[in-house]
Amino acid sequence: MGSRLVELIIFAVVVGTVFVETSAQCMFLEDEYYGYHCYLEYVNATNVSDIVDLSGEHVGGRSNAHVETVLVSPTAILEVIPSNIFTTFLNLERFYCNANYLQRIDIPFCGPRMRSFQANLNSVEVLQDGAFRGCRSLEQLTIILSGLQRIEPNAFTGLTQLREIIIFGNPLQELNGHLFREQHQLELVRFDQGGLTTIHPGTFQCKELVVELDLSVNRLERIEAGTFTNLLRLRTLNLGTNNIQVIEEGAFANLPLLERLELVENQIAVLDSNLFGTTFQNLNYLGVGSNRLNAVDRQVFRRFPGLMSFFGAGNVCFSQNFDDIGSIENDVAPYLETCFINFDEL
Repeated sequence: MGSRLVELIIFAVVVGTVFVETSAQCMFLEDEYYGYHCYLEYVNATNVSDIVDLSGEHVGGRSNAHVETVLVSPTAILEVIPSNIFTTFLNLERFYCNANYLQRIDIPFCGPRMRSFQANLNSVEVLQDGAFRGCRSLEQLTIILSGLQRIEPNAFTGLTQLREIIIFGNPLQELNGHLFREQHQLELVRFDQGGLTTIHPGTFQCKELVVELDLSVNRLERIEAGTFTNLLRLRTLNLGTNNIQVIEEGAFANLPLLERLELVENQIAVLDSNLFGTTFQNLNYLGVGSNRLNAVDRQVFRRFPGLMSFFGAGNVCFSQNFDDIGSIENDVAPYLETCFINFDEL
């Protein structure tokens, strides 16, 4: 997913350098990915009420009503997103505003069909309450490398159809509790490659939401009890490449469908079965490589009866990766005897 998004950003920048300036602001085009779209060039806006020129020569007898996507060229400078874009193209499904110096997102109306919104490579420091209040049909929200530092508690109010939130590469430090309380259809949540130090328990609690949750490459040091509990559809949880030293008892509980748990490249010293409050029947991969593991509870593997891959290279009391595990007792336990003894002596 991440590589595809980066490709699209690069495409937008390249296109902006290839097209020559015309008198029209909208270059109407059609292709397989964007559908019938307006490639918006050479416009400036500092207020949502600014009227930008959306004129242009339509293709094949089409009209504004046929426009599915607005793709803003890097030649444009939009500190905010003008409202007349959405009132002009009432059937808009996608809006991509990448590398346009965007500073604030405030959309009181974006039409009844908007599904995908991107604001990458901008300068949106704060995602304020009600930022997308007029986009109730939104399914995918992407904000990459845009300097985002804070998300206010009601930023996603009204987005009940949201399925993907992709926000990575931002200096965001904190995720507030119950931030996604209205998002009952979420499947993918990414807050990786940022500066997260704090995730409040309850942040991801809203019925049966996330299938994949990626919080890797941040600065998390502590996972509190209740942070990842009762996520009944969660299959992949990635906490790799953080500074995690402490995982409180009950941090992972009631995750019945979890298949992959990634904890590589952290500062975990003890692997205790109490960290995992329930049995994970479906877990087939556990990654704890490149930590500081010096003690392992021999009971921990009883929590994972279906474990097939256990990656632990780069630790203190053992340094092996185990793949295609047939039996924990035969394939793994003999190599962890020192770890088990150390745990018993704690």
